[in-house]
Amino acid sequence: MGISNVVTADASALAAASGLTLVALGNALLGLGAGPRLAFGAGALDFLVGALLLTRVVERRREAEPAVEPTPLVEPA
Repeated sequence: MGISNVVTADASALAAASGLTLVALGNALLGLGAGPRLAFGAGALDFLVGALLLTRVVERRREAEPAVEPTPLVEPA
């Protein structure tokens, strides 16, 4: 649960930092207006890479697994 929260919180900070960097570099190297296009293209490429990586995920229902009895923390007396 904690890893999920960290990843969710870091995603927006990382996206802002990388997007602003791409915009600044694109504008400086390719001319005014190229930076936002470059950042949008990078976002589309990230989406495609994520979609391709998810094709290998095997979906299965949790209800199909047998129920596991929780082990007691304290032995009954």
